[in-house]
Amino acid sequence: MREFRDAVGKGIEYAGELGCKQMNCLAGVAPPDVDPALLHATYVSQPALRRQRARPGGDDAPRRADQHACGPGVFSQPSAEALALIDEVDADNLKLQYDLFHMRIMGDDLARTIEAHLGRIGHMQIADVPERHEPGTGEIDFPHLFDLIDRLGYKGWIGAEYIPTGKTADSLAWVKKYL
Repeated sequence: MREFRDAVGKGIEYAGELGCKQMNCLAGVAPPDVDPALLHATYVSQPALRRQRARPGGDDAPRRADQHACGPGVFSQPSAEALALIDEVDADNLKLQYDLFHMRIMGDDLARTIEAHLGRIGHMQIADVPERHEPGTGEIDFPHLFDLIDRLGYKGWIGAEYIPTGKTADSLAWVKKYL
């Protein structure tokens, strides 16, 4: 707990120096054979700790986006469960990092979730399903989603976190029509 507390304090310090308004605090890897109730209680207590350590001052206070990723041992859940955790923490500076790749794999209706919860999303990141490649290589209808995100007035960043199918520069061709 002390290591986490110190790391968060250092992260907030760096964010302030750099003018960074958001930080991504990952849920982390769940130790094997630990009671899920203990994991839940520990997870819920951590954002509250981060909230207490944040500097006051509106836009100058870093807002946290929690990523709920899937992978071996990673404490993850669909967006409805992630939003319920955020509600339980009751911190106005805690937002959802909406990873469209992971949420689609976990069964989210991407368009409906974005439309219903856009105000609670602090950051989005993308990759196509099923192979985590650039948009247009899989089953996600990115043109429809990008149009929806624009129509809803999202002003945040959308990060591209994918494995290129070829050279990185070539894999960025899809973005030209959106710039």
